[in-house]
Amino acid sequence: MIEKKVVLWLFLAALLVRLFLVFIHTDVKLVHEMNGYDYGARSMLAGKGFICVEQRGYRAFLPPGYSFFLAGVYWLFGHSFLAARLVQALLGALSVVFAYLLGRHIFDERVAKLGAWILAFYPQSVQFADLMQTETVFLFLFLLAMLFFVRALKGASWPSLVAAGLLFGVAALVRSILLFYLPLIVGFFLVFKRDKQMIKKSILVTLLMLATIAPWTIRNYVVLDAFVPINTKVGWDFFQHNHSGIYYIMRNLSDEPGEDEADRLATDRNGHIDELKLGKVCQKLALRWIFHNPHLFIFKGIRMQWNLYSLERTFFVNLRQGYYGHVPKWLLFIAGPYMGVPFLFLLPLAVIGFVYMKKDNLYLRLILVLFGYFSAIAFMAFLFYRQRYPLLPFLCCFAAYAIVNRKEILSDIKRAGSDRLAKRRAIVAASLISFFAIGWLIDIGMSVATLKNTI
Repeated sequence: MIEKKVVLWLFLAALLVRLFLVFIHTDVKLVHEMNGYDYGARSMLAGKGFICVEQRGYRAFLPPGYSFFLAGVYWLFGHSFLAARLVQALLGALSVVFAYLLGRHIFDERVAKLGAWILAFYPQSVQFADLMQTETVFLFLFLLAMLFFVRALKGASWPSLVAAGLLFGVAALVRSILLFYLPLIVGFFLVFKRDKQMIKKSILVTLLMLATIAPWTIRNYVVLDAFVPINTKVGWDFFQHNHSGIYYIMRNLSDEPGEDEADRLATDRNGHIDELKLGKVCQKLALRWIFHNPHLFIFKGIRMQWNLYSLERTFFVNLRQGYYGHVPKWLLFIAGPYMGVPFLFLLPLAVIGFVYMKKDNLYLRLILVLFGYFSAIAFMAFLFYRQRYPLLPFLCCFAAYAIVNRKEILSDIKRAGSDRLAKRRAIVAASLISFFAIGWLIDIGMSVATLKNTI
């Protein structure tokens, strides 16, 4: 039985802490792709269609889902960043509840409850409700889709299957990174599970996801005269860091000369950069670079694993770029440690929980496939700390598992000297934590000067 009081308290606590941040942040200044999503919403409301890069007139560079969300908010409340962030605070609080409900299917009640409480107050989760970015809306849709998907696999009725497919499709329109996750799940069932019912259900959900995306794909074909499932930025994303020297890769810097070359090759006689041609050029340049620099490609892949699980810097990056406007120093010294320190504890605990938990649960394996999927994308293209957000609820549950089962884990570690399996688990946990710690040391070394200038 679901504890209704737990759900209520989780929702209220998560909502209050997110509303607090939204209301104390009154000076919102959009930065980078936030401007694209905002302009996309305003261009649709003005009857111009979806234009997500104003200067270049790009019509499919970014996924449209978040701009549709903003357009709905602006249509109801006017061009109000406050209204958008208040709705996101509500969605963020509901996501905490969904994480708890999903966690009950994958873990036990204690782990699901503690993991949800960690997520409710975890700084990255709280701050994204305040940011005019895709993460909060995407996580809300993704967790709800996963909840229906797991229920469908457990034997729930057809409506759960249909809801899962539709929600996965809408979530992919918010962040197209999700597009290949379900086909990967189908492959997982075909190779490892070989359960006809689960294979049929996962294929059906995948087809429903594609059907949900199809109207936008057709729109792209009409507008761009090309097959573009969701957005054209895929080529550019593959190009990023797959064209750079070791200096740029190591320091996570944009290789502007290489990016200028891509723009030049995609420019027509009238000086216009076509987004379709840019994507193709970027893909060609990236593949050529990988072919000639396989050693750098492997190094870049390792560097991106460190990036994916690097120290939390979303707050500091947006602070430096001016999103928060003027922040008093006294508030900065309070917010800084809260935003930056918790991941130092969360990830080691999550690694320990991941290593020591039993992995024979089918639904847990779906989550492990998700982690592998994100790691593969990070290795082949790029992902940063901000983009691990869909993994955060499960990192919280892994950490909760380590806390709840700490006595058993400590007992297992003590047996490492005499038990081969216990020794292997201890070595794997220590190796993973050490690997990520190396990345943290690199991050700290590169960020000290920037942080001093920010403060």
